Amino acid sequence: MSGLFSLVACGSSCSKGFGVVVDVQPGCLTNPVVADVIVDVQPDGLQRRAGIADPAAFFANGHQIVVVPPDDATSVMVTVNARSDGGVTATSSVNVAIAGHTLLDATLTLAGCAAPPDQAMAPDDAATPPVDLGRDSATMSTPDLAMPSPDLSMPLLDLAMPPLDLTEPIWDLTEPLDLTSPPDMTRGPLVCLNNQIMVPAGSFMMGSNAIPKAIPIHKVTLSKFCLDVTEVTAGAFANCVQAGACAPPFQMDPVNCNYGQPQRTNYPMNCLDWFSAQAYCQWLGNDLPTEAQWEYAARYDDGRDYPWGNSAPAGQVCNDIPKGTCPVKSFPAGISKLGFYDLAANVGEWVHDCDGPYGPDPVTDPTGPDSCPMGVRITRGGGFSTMDLRTENRLTSVGINSPIGFRCARN
Repeated sequence: MSGLFSLVACGSSCSKGFGVVVDVQPGCLTNPVVADVIVDVQPDGLQRRAGIADPAAFFANGHQIVVVPPDDATSVMVTVNARSDGGVTATSSVNVAIAGHTLLDATLTLAGCAAPPDQAMAPDDAATPPVDLGRDSATMSTPDLAMPSPDLSMPLLDLAMPPLDLTEPIWDLTEPLDLTSPPDMTRGPLVCLNNQIMVPAGSFMMGSNAIPKAIPIHKVTLSKFCLDVTEVTAGAFANCVQAGACAPPFQMDPVNCNYGQPQRTNYPMNCLDWFSAQAYCQWLGNDLPTEAQWEYAARYDDGRDYPWGNSAPAGQVCNDIPKGTCPVKSFPAGISKLGFYDLAANVGEWVHDCDGPYGPDPVTDPTGPDSCPMGVRITRGGGFSTMDLRTENRLTSVGINSPIGFRCARN
Protein backbone atom coordinates (compact mmCIF):
# COMPACT_ATOMS: atom_id res chain seq x y z
CA MET A 1 0.00 0.00 0.00
CA SER A 2 1.34 3.45 -0.90
CA GLY A 3 0.86 6.64 1.04
CA LEU A 4 0.70 5.04 4.44
CA PHE A 5 1.08 7.16 7.55
CA SER A 6 2.55 4.91 10.24
CA LEU A 7 3.09 5.17 13.98
CA VAL A 8 5.15 2.39 15.57
CA ALA A 9 4.45 2.50 19.28
CA CYS A 10 5.88 -0.79 20.42
CA GLY A 11 9.62 -0.16 20.87
CA SER A 12 11.45 -3.50 20.97
CA SER A 13 8.26 -5.50 21.71
CA CYS A 14 6.96 -5.67 18.13
CA SER A 15 5.31 -8.77 16.75
CA LYS A 16 5.53 -9.02 12.96
CA GLY A 17 2.15 -8.64 11.26
CA PHE A 18 0.53 -7.21 14.43
CA GLY A 19 -1.17 -3.86 14.00
CA VAL A 20 -4.23 -1.75 13.23
CA VAL A 21 -4.93 -0.31 9.76
CA VAL A 22 -7.39 2.63 9.86
CA ASP A 23 -8.90 3.80 6.60
CA VAL A 24 -9.89 7.49 6.91
CA GLN A 25 -12.91 8.66 4.87
CA PRO A 26 -13.67 12.38 4.16
CA GLY A 27 -17.21 12.18 5.52
CA CYS A 28 -18.64 15.69 5.87
CA LEU A 29 -15.54 17.47 4.56
CA THR A 30 -14.94 18.51 0.96
CA ASN A 31 -11.33 18.41 -0.28
CA PRO A 32 -10.11 17.57 3.25
CA VAL A 33 -6.60 17.89 4.57
CA VAL A 34 -5.40 16.16 7.74
CA ALA A 35 -3.92 18.43 10.41
CA ASP A 36 -2.75 15.88 12.94
CA VAL A 37 -3.22 12.37 14.29
CA ILE A 38 -3.47 11.29 17.93
CA VAL A 39 -3.03 7.67 19.01
CA ASP A 40 -4.02 6.56 22.53
CA VAL A 41 -2.84 3.05 23.46
CA GLN A 42 -4.28 1.15 26.42
CA PRO A 43 -3.39 -0.03 29.02
CA ASP A 44 -0.40 2.35 29.15
CA GLY A 45 -2.63 5.41 28.64
CA LEU A 46 0.04 7.32 26.74
CA GLN A 47 -0.80 9.49 23.76
CA ARG A 48 1.31 9.73 20.63
CA ARG A 49 0.65 12.81 18.56
CA ALA A 50 2.10 13.81 15.21
CA GLY A 51 1.49 16.63 12.76
CA ILE A 52 1.40 16.14 9.00
CA ALA A 53 3.96 17.97 6.90
CA ASP A 54 1.88 17.85 3.68
CA PRO A 55 -1.76 17.67 4.84
CA ALA A 56 -3.26 17.48 1.35
CA ALA A 57 -1.04 14.53 0.41
CA PHE A 58 -2.64 12.32 3.04
CA PHE A 59 -5.83 11.76 1.04
CA ALA A 60 -3.96 11.82 -2.26
CA ASN A 61 -1.63 8.99 -1.19
CA GLY A 62 -3.87 6.36 0.32
CA HIS A 63 -5.58 7.93 3.40
CA GLN A 64 -4.60 5.05 5.67
CA ILE A 65 -3.04 5.10 9.13
CA VAL A 66 -1.10 2.09 10.40
CA VAL A 67 -0.52 1.75 14.14
CA VAL A 68 1.82 -0.91 15.51
CA PRO A 69 1.03 -1.16 19.24
CA PRO A 70 2.98 -2.86 22.05
CA ASP A 71 2.42 -6.58 22.41
CA ASP A 72 0.44 -6.05 25.64
CA ALA A 73 -1.97 -3.47 24.17
CA THR A 74 -5.68 -4.06 24.77
CA SER A 75 -7.03 -1.26 22.60
CA VAL A 76 -5.95 1.54 20.30
CA MET A 77 -7.89 4.80 19.81
CA VAL A 78 -7.03 6.85 16.72
CA THR A 79 -8.23 10.46 16.53
CA VAL A 80 -7.94 12.50 13.34
CA ASN A 81 -8.22 16.30 13.22
CA ALA A 82 -8.91 17.57 9.71
CA ARG A 83 -10.19 20.61 7.85
CA SER A 84 -11.43 21.51 4.38
CA ASP A 85 -9.90 24.12 2.14
CA GLY A 86 -12.81 26.39 3.13
CA GLY A 87 -11.84 26.31 6.80
CA VAL A 88 -14.47 23.80 8.01
CA THR A 89 -12.99 21.51 10.68
CA ALA A 90 -13.85 18.00 11.82
CA THR A 91 -12.57 15.63 14.49
CA SER A 92 -13.41 11.94 14.75
CA SER A 93 -12.10 8.91 16.61
CA VAL A 94 -12.22 5.17 16.30
CA ASN A 95 -11.40 2.74 19.11
CA VAL A 96 -10.18 -0.71 18.11
CA ALA A 97 -10.07 -3.56 20.62
CA ILE A 98 -7.01 -5.78 20.24
CA ALA A 99 -7.82 -9.45 19.93
CA GLY A 100 -4.68 -11.51 19.48
CA HIS A 101 -1.60 -10.66 17.46
CA THR A 102 -3.33 -10.12 14.13
CA LEU A 103 -3.72 -7.32 11.60
CA LEU A 104 -6.97 -5.46 12.30
CA ASP A 105 -8.88 -3.22 9.87
CA ALA A 106 -11.06 -0.25 10.81
CA THR A 107 -12.71 2.70 9.08
CA LEU A 108 -12.87 6.23 10.49
CA THR A 109 -15.27 8.69 8.82
CA LEU A 110 -14.79 12.37 9.54
CA ALA A 111 -17.90 13.91 11.16
CA GLY A 112 -19.03 16.83 13.31
CA CYS A 113 -18.06 19.49 10.79
CA ALA A 114 -17.78 22.99 12.24
CA ALA A 115 -17.63 26.17 10.17
CA PRO A 116 -15.16 28.96 11.02
CA PRO A 117 -16.51 31.55 13.51
CA ASP A 118 -17.13 34.15 10.79
CA GLN A 119 -19.24 31.81 8.66
CA ALA A 120 -22.73 30.48 9.16
CA MET A 121 -22.65 26.81 10.01
CA ALA A 122 -24.38 24.64 7.47
CA PRO A 123 -26.67 21.93 8.85
CA ASP A 124 -24.97 18.59 9.16
CA ASP A 125 -27.61 16.03 8.21
CA ALA A 126 -25.26 13.36 6.97
CA ALA A 127 -25.31 10.23 9.04
CA THR A 128 -21.96 8.77 10.03
CA PRO A 129 -21.41 5.42 8.28
CA PRO A 130 -20.69 2.53 10.63
CA VAL A 131 -17.14 1.40 11.27
CA ASP A 132 -15.96 -1.36 8.95
CA LEU A 133 -13.76 -3.66 11.01
CA GLY A 134 -12.75 -5.94 8.12
CA ARG A 135 -11.45 -9.39 8.97
CA ASP A 136 -11.14 -9.14 12.74
CA SER A 137 -13.37 -8.14 15.59
CA ALA A 138 -13.02 -4.59 16.88
CA THR A 139 -15.14 -1.92 18.48
CA MET A 140 -15.76 1.70 17.69
CA SER A 141 -16.27 4.59 20.05
CA THR A 142 -18.80 7.34 19.37
CA PRO A 143 -17.01 10.18 17.56
CA ASP A 144 -15.82 12.73 20.06
CA LEU A 145 -17.37 15.96 18.77
CA ALA A 146 -16.06 18.00 21.70
CA MET A 147 -12.43 17.76 20.61
CA PRO A 148 -10.71 21.13 20.05
CA SER A 149 -9.87 22.37 16.58
CA PRO A 150 -6.49 21.14 15.35
CA ASP A 151 -3.41 23.01 16.47
CA LEU A 152 -1.67 23.76 13.19
CA SER A 153 1.27 25.47 14.91
CA MET A 154 2.78 22.22 16.11
CA PRO A 155 5.90 20.68 14.49
CA LEU A 156 5.13 18.69 11.37
CA LEU A 157 6.01 15.17 10.35
CA ASP A 158 7.18 14.36 6.83
CA LEU A 159 4.78 11.91 5.19
CA ALA A 160 7.22 10.90 2.43
CA MET A 161 7.59 7.38 3.79
CA PRO A 162 7.87 4.05 1.95
CA PRO A 163 5.15 1.41 2.44
CA LEU A 164 5.18 0.02 5.97
CA ASP A 165 7.52 -2.93 6.44
CA LEU A 166 7.61 -4.28 9.99
CA THR A 167 10.93 -5.99 9.31
CA GLU A 168 12.57 -2.60 8.80
CA PRO A 169 13.94 -0.38 11.61
CA ILE A 170 11.09 0.80 13.80
CA TRP A 171 10.22 4.30 14.89
CA ASP A 172 9.98 3.99 18.65
CA LEU A 173 7.41 6.34 20.20
CA THR A 174 7.55 4.81 23.67
CA GLU A 175 10.22 7.39 24.55
CA PRO A 176 9.45 11.12 24.98
CA LEU A 177 7.68 12.41 21.88
CA ASP A 178 9.97 13.22 18.96
CA LEU A 179 8.27 14.39 15.78
CA THR A 180 11.31 14.06 13.52
CA SER A 181 10.71 11.64 10.69
CA PRO A 182 12.44 8.24 10.43
CA PRO A 183 15.16 7.79 7.81
CA ASP A 184 13.90 7.62 4.23
CA MET A 185 15.07 4.22 2.98
CA THR A 186 14.26 4.95 -0.67
CA ARG A 187 17.12 5.28 -3.13
CA GLY A 188 17.38 8.91 -4.22
CA PRO A 189 20.30 11.35 -4.23
CA LEU A 190 23.13 9.88 -2.17
CA VAL A 191 22.96 11.21 1.40
CA CYS A 192 25.32 9.79 4.02
CA LEU A 193 24.14 8.93 7.53
CA ASN A 194 25.56 10.86 10.48
CA ASN A 195 28.17 8.18 11.17
CA GLN A 196 29.41 8.05 7.56
CA ILE A 197 31.80 9.95 5.30
CA MET A 198 31.23 10.37 1.58
CA VAL A 199 34.04 9.00 -0.60
CA PRO A 200 34.27 10.98 -3.86
CA ALA A 201 34.06 9.20 -7.19
CA GLY A 202 37.44 8.39 -8.67
CA SER A 203 39.88 5.86 -10.05
CA PHE A 204 42.81 4.05 -8.46
CA MET A 205 45.16 1.16 -9.06
CA MET A 206 43.89 -1.79 -7.01
CA GLY A 207 45.99 -4.74 -5.91
CA SER A 208 49.70 -5.42 -5.41
CA ASN A 209 52.30 -7.41 -7.30
CA ALA A 210 53.99 -8.07 -3.95
CA ILE A 211 51.04 -10.01 -2.50
CA PRO A 212 50.16 -13.19 -4.45
CA LYS A 213 46.44 -12.99 -3.76
CA ALA A 214 46.35 -9.31 -4.81
CA ILE A 215 47.87 -9.87 -8.28
CA PRO A 216 47.48 -8.27 -10.79
CA ILE A 217 47.36 -4.53 -10.23
CA HIS A 218 44.43 -3.20 -12.24
CA LYS A 219 42.56 0.07 -12.69
CA VAL A 220 39.26 0.46 -10.85
CA THR A 221 36.81 3.33 -11.30
CA LEU A 222 34.21 3.89 -8.57
CA SER A 223 31.10 6.01 -8.20
CA LYS A 224 30.84 8.06 -5.03
CA PHE A 225 29.66 6.20 -1.94
CA CYS A 226 29.32 6.60 1.83
CA LEU A 227 31.22 4.50 4.38
CA ASP A 228 30.93 4.17 8.15
CA VAL A 229 33.62 6.12 10.00
CA THR A 230 34.13 3.21 12.40
CA GLU A 231 33.47 -0.48 12.55
CA VAL A 232 29.91 -1.25 13.70
CA THR A 233 29.91 -1.54 17.48
CA ALA A 234 28.42 -4.29 19.62
CA GLY A 235 26.02 -1.74 21.10
CA ALA A 236 24.76 -0.67 17.68
CA PHE A 237 24.23 -4.30 16.66
CA ALA A 238 22.27 -4.89 19.89
CA ASN A 239 19.80 -2.19 18.77
CA CYS A 240 19.18 -4.19 15.59
CA VAL A 241 18.59 -7.35 17.63
CA GLN A 242 16.14 -5.51 19.89
CA ALA A 243 14.27 -4.26 16.85
CA GLY A 244 13.88 -7.83 15.58
CA ALA A 245 15.84 -7.17 12.37
CA CYS A 246 19.01 -9.04 13.44
CA ALA A 247 19.46 -12.42 15.08
CA PRO A 248 21.52 -12.63 18.29
CA PRO A 249 24.97 -13.92 17.39
CA PHE A 250 26.29 -17.29 18.47
CA GLN A 251 29.09 -16.67 20.98
CA MET A 252 32.05 -18.88 20.08
CA ASP A 253 34.64 -17.16 22.24
CA PRO A 254 33.40 -15.49 25.45
CA VAL A 255 36.81 -13.88 25.93
CA ASN A 256 37.04 -12.11 22.56
CA CYS A 257 33.39 -11.84 21.45
CA ASN A 258 32.00 -8.41 22.34
CA TYR A 259 28.22 -8.79 21.91
CA GLY A 260 26.28 -8.90 25.18
CA GLN A 261 29.21 -7.63 27.25
CA PRO A 262 27.94 -4.47 29.03
CA GLN A 263 31.45 -3.05 29.29
CA ARG A 264 32.10 -3.53 25.55
CA THR A 265 29.22 -1.71 23.86
CA ASN A 266 31.72 0.61 22.13
CA TYR A 267 33.90 -2.27 20.93
CA PRO A 268 33.54 -3.56 17.37
CA MET A 269 30.85 -6.13 16.76
CA ASN A 270 32.52 -9.46 15.97
CA CYS A 271 31.89 -13.22 16.11
CA LEU A 272 29.24 -13.04 13.37
CA ASP A 273 28.93 -14.40 9.87
CA TRP A 274 28.63 -12.49 6.59
CA PHE A 275 24.84 -12.82 6.48
CA SER A 276 24.39 -11.26 9.92
CA ALA A 277 26.63 -8.35 8.96
CA GLN A 278 24.69 -7.78 5.73
CA ALA A 279 21.36 -7.97 7.61
CA TYR A 280 22.47 -5.18 9.94
CA CYS A 281 23.60 -2.94 7.07
CA GLN A 282 20.36 -3.48 5.16
CA TRP A 283 18.36 -2.65 8.31
CA LEU A 284 19.74 0.88 7.97
CA GLY A 285 19.30 1.07 4.20
CA ASN A 286 22.99 0.28 3.62
CA ASP A 287 25.04 -2.62 2.25
CA LEU A 288 28.39 -4.13 2.99
CA PRO A 289 31.07 -2.26 1.00
CA THR A 290 32.52 -3.95 -2.02
CA GLU A 291 36.14 -4.99 -1.81
CA ALA A 292 37.06 -2.19 -4.23
CA GLN A 293 35.20 0.42 -2.17
CA TRP A 294 36.97 -0.73 0.98
CA GLU A 295 40.43 -0.56 -0.60
CA TYR A 296 39.78 2.83 -2.19
CA ALA A 297 38.65 4.26 1.18
CA ALA A 298 41.87 2.94 2.76
CA ARG A 299 44.33 3.95 -0.01
CA TYR A 300 42.40 6.79 -1.66
CA ASP A 301 44.32 8.83 -4.26
CA ASP A 302 47.96 8.17 -3.34
CA GLY A 303 48.13 4.35 -3.28
CA ARG A 304 49.34 4.18 0.33
CA ASP A 305 50.26 0.81 1.83
CA TYR A 306 48.55 1.54 5.17
CA PRO A 307 45.58 3.76 5.99
CA TRP A 308 47.85 6.31 7.71
CA GLY A 309 50.61 6.29 5.06
CA ASN A 310 53.48 4.05 3.97
CA SER A 311 55.26 3.47 7.28
CA ALA A 312 54.87 0.08 8.96
CA PRO A 313 52.64 -0.16 12.05
CA ALA A 314 54.20 1.38 15.15
CA GLY A 315 51.46 1.97 17.68
CA GLN A 316 48.80 3.14 15.22
CA VAL A 317 46.56 0.09 15.51
CA CYS A 318 44.86 -2.34 17.87
CA ASN A 319 47.08 -5.34 17.16
CA ASP A 320 47.76 -7.04 20.48
CA ILE A 321 46.80 -10.71 20.44
CA PRO A 322 46.57 -11.25 24.23
CA LYS A 323 44.39 -8.15 24.70
CA GLY A 324 42.06 -8.79 21.77
CA THR A 325 39.85 -6.02 20.38
CA CYS A 326 39.81 -2.36 21.45
CA PRO A 327 37.09 0.32 21.60
CA VAL A 328 36.55 1.99 18.23
CA LYS A 329 38.46 5.26 17.67
CA SER A 330 41.13 4.21 20.19
CA PHE A 331 43.97 4.83 17.71
CA PRO A 332 43.65 8.26 16.06
CA ALA A 333 47.21 7.89 14.70
CA GLY A 334 45.90 5.14 12.43
CA ILE A 335 43.16 7.25 10.83
CA SER A 336 42.98 7.19 7.03
CA LYS A 337 43.38 10.18 4.70
CA LEU A 338 39.59 10.55 4.43
CA GLY A 339 38.99 10.15 8.18
CA PHE A 340 38.15 6.46 8.68
CA TYR A 341 39.22 4.67 11.88
CA ASP A 342 40.50 1.11 12.34
CA LEU A 343 40.74 0.14 8.67
CA ALA A 344 43.77 -1.83 9.79
CA ALA A 345 43.64 -4.32 12.71
CA ASN A 346 41.16 -4.38 15.61
CA VAL A 347 38.82 -6.67 13.62
CA GLY A 348 38.97 -7.76 10.01
CA GLU A 349 35.95 -6.62 8.03
CA TRP A 350 33.49 -8.53 5.90
CA VAL A 351 33.01 -7.01 2.45
CA HIS A 352 30.43 -7.79 -0.20
CA ASP A 353 32.62 -9.89 -2.49
CA CYS A 354 32.96 -13.63 -2.80
CA ASP A 355 36.50 -14.98 -3.04
CA GLY A 356 38.03 -14.95 -6.48
CA PRO A 357 41.09 -13.75 -8.44
CA TYR A 358 41.48 -10.29 -9.89
CA GLY A 359 41.43 -9.78 -13.64
CA PRO A 360 43.90 -7.56 -15.53
CA ASP A 361 41.36 -5.33 -17.27
CA PRO A 362 40.04 -1.96 -16.04
CA VAL A 363 36.67 -2.27 -14.28
CA THR A 364 33.97 0.11 -13.04
CA ASP A 365 32.14 -0.42 -9.74
CA PRO A 366 33.10 -4.12 -9.48
CA THR A 367 31.17 -6.37 -7.10
CA GLY A 368 33.30 -9.52 -7.29
CA PRO A 369 32.38 -13.02 -8.47
CA ASP A 370 28.72 -13.92 -8.95
CA SER A 371 28.90 -16.95 -6.63
CA CYS A 372 30.76 -18.09 -3.53
CA PRO A 373 31.97 -21.70 -3.83
CA MET A 374 31.96 -23.27 -0.37
CA GLY A 375 30.69 -19.95 1.00
CA VAL A 376 34.17 -18.38 1.02
CA ARG A 377 34.12 -14.58 1.15
CA ILE A 378 36.70 -11.82 1.34
CA THR A 379 37.61 -9.92 4.49
CA ARG A 380 39.80 -6.83 4.54
CA GLY A 381 41.91 -4.91 7.05
CA GLY A 382 43.08 -7.79 9.22
CA GLY A 383 42.25 -8.21 12.90
CA PHE A 384 44.04 -7.95 16.22
CA SER A 385 45.88 -11.19 15.37
CA THR A 386 46.85 -10.33 11.76
CA MET A 387 50.49 -9.64 10.96
CA ASP A 388 50.19 -8.22 7.41
CA LEU A 389 48.05 -5.09 7.66
CA ARG A 390 48.74 -3.62 4.22
CA THR A 391 45.68 -2.10 2.57
CA GLU A 392 46.10 -4.39 -0.46
CA ASN A 393 46.08 -7.59 1.60
CA ARG A 394 43.14 -9.93 1.01
CA LEU A 395 41.98 -12.54 3.50
CA THR A 396 39.11 -15.02 3.35
CA SER A 397 36.73 -16.58 5.83
CA VAL A 398 33.70 -18.82 6.13
CA GLY A 399 31.15 -18.65 8.93
CA ILE A 400 32.01 -17.08 12.27
CA ASN A 401 35.43 -15.91 13.40
CA SER A 402 36.13 -13.77 16.47
CA PRO A 403 38.61 -11.38 14.76
CA ILE A 404 36.07 -10.44 12.05
CA GLY A 405 33.57 -7.57 12.19
CA PHE A 406 32.30 -5.12 9.57
CA ARG A 407 31.30 -1.61 8.62
CA CYS A 408 28.54 -0.50 6.21
CA ALA A 409 28.46 1.45 2.96
CA ARG A 410 25.70 3.40 1.20
CA ASN A 411 25.53 3.65 -2.58
